[in-house]
Amino acid sequence: MQNTIFLDSTTAMMNQETSIERGRRLKMAAKLIFEIVIVIIGFRLLDRISYYSLVWLGALPEKPAVTMQLVFSLSTISTVMLTLTVIILQKIRGKSLSELGLSKATFPTIKNVIVIALCALAFQILMGQAIDPLLEWAFAAPKSLPVVPSFETLLLGYAVSFIGGGFREELFFRGYLISRIRGSPFFSSHTAFSCAVVFQATLFGISHWYQGPAGIIGTTLLGLGFTAAYLKTKSLWAAILFHGFFDVFGFSAIYLSQ
Repeated sequence: MQNTIFLDSTTAMMNQETSIERGRRLKMAAKLIFEIVIVIIGFRLLDRISYYSLVWLGALPEKPAVTMQLVFSLSTISTVMLTLTVIILQKIRGKSLSELGLSKATFPTIKNVIVIALCALAFQILMGQAIDPLLEWAFAAPKSLPVVPSFETLLLGYAVSFIGGGFREELFFRGYLISRIRGSPFFSSHTAFSCAVVFQATLFGISHWYQGPAGIIGTTLLGLGFTAAYLKTKSLWAAILFHGFFDVFGFSAIYLSQ
């Protein structure tokens, strides 16, 4: 009789501890998701902050025409601001940029850079010739594309590809967000981590809402590809180069088709 009572009380205590642990993990997950959403909003606000800073300094009129020069200026300023923000956030957590896979040791060799460029080219062909047309047909809406009227604009587009697209977006979405997700006990299991990765890529796609529904889904798929490159190589440089080369080939295709 006493043994039965002891076993029942032990089971009840274990169930209570399990419930407490589950509640703690759920709170941690909710806190992390809230942090990610807030940081993403702040990430997108950086462009607006950069824009209004240039207007305040008199470098831009209040309603300037959207040109590649403007995109280059805004992306460069917001990249600097984001980099400083991520450095501060990493310092608060007692970590550095090298722990995001951003160090001299993780930079790919010349051979691997060529391989990355070829993979980006193949991915661009797949997206441009198959996936994007299919998505545009499904949503009966063309994907919004930049205008590249001159060779000078093309060169600026190349710079934007690696500064704004490659470095800035990969530092934030693949570097910072993936590290925060991977460091959370709630996402320690393979299934939970996979769901979190898809969630991160989806947020990346939604952040490109200005490209229309086809662009959002297409960019989400791209986000999964960039994430795979990052997780496979454990080098953020690989994802940055993959993203940068992908955009470079995209700008080149637009320029040559005009």
